[in-house]
Amino acid sequence: LKGIIYGIILTFIYVIFCLKMSVGVASVYVAVSLAVNMLMISLGCLLAMKMLDFSLGAPALALIKICAVAMLPGVISNFIEFYSGMMGAFVGWAVALLLYYALLMWFFDLDGMEVMIVTSIIWLVRTWLGFAVVAIVLSAILGGGNFAGTGPIAQAIGGGGGARSIKTDDSPPGRTNQRAEVLLMRRGRAEAREWIAGGADRIVLNFDHAGSVKAIEDLYEAGAEEVTATDINKAGAFMMADKLVVELPEEPEDRARVFAVHAAAFEKRDTTGAKELGPDQAYMILDFDGNDDPLR
Repeated sequence: LKGIIYGIILTFIYVIFCLKMSVGVASVYVAVSLAVNMLMISLGCLLAMKMLDFSLGAPALALIKICAVAMLPGVISNFIEFYSGMMGAFVGWAVALLLYYALLMWFFDLDGMEVMIVTSIIWLVRTWLGFAVVAIVLSAILGGGNFAGTGPIAQAIGGGGGARSIKTDDSPPGRTNQRAEVLLMRRGRAEAREWIAGGADRIVLNFDHAGSVKAIEDLYEAGAEEVTATDINKAGAFMMADKLVVELPEEPEDRARVFAVHAAAFEKRDTTGAKELGPDQAYMILDFDGNDDPLR
């Protein structure tokens, strides 16, 4: 049971402080992740049991042990990947493999070869099938936003509403898309047009209220699919958005108009200097404070 509790706590810490999700979304994420990981690991164990003809013992006790195996390696791997960048993904996968091996050897009466085979099957099933299942289930539960339709997670797996597949590797457009995904999952975000209309005390950093309204409308009129105000915080008498995440249109001429608006209205204020990075770029990030790289 301690393993399950530690796994749940670490997962909450990861999604709230690393992915910046709200507590409500984090609760759904943790519940779905636990259920899906249990399903994936149970599937892996069943496949291994059929192949090797062994037993995991009493079903109730085996289920508790599988819960612990489902939670701990994955979240520890996620922390390593988050804080280590691209190479951290490979280190995280290796650590997860070792943890699966150690936990299975500890919890179940299996010999070394059986544990190696079970570990390999579980790792493959969880790594390559589990992520897609989590995204699909979250899309169905939460609807819209970041988990469905054209949201970043749905796009990353190429699903939902005809959304295009988003490149999220270590190339310049891939890194930009990854930064946007993290920003779009944070607390303190809202669709920009609706948010800015909520009161004259709402501004985008370095703009007054009227300038903020005009800037957002200019982006939409140029062809932006969606503009999201992120890193919203209270600054004296104002509610201020430090960043705007712009979902770019697919048509080249529409994209050119959006970047023309950036050059005319935002270039001197945008600390990162957003650039056109080619058709794989799904988002443009307008960063007006420059204090927080979400992938750092």
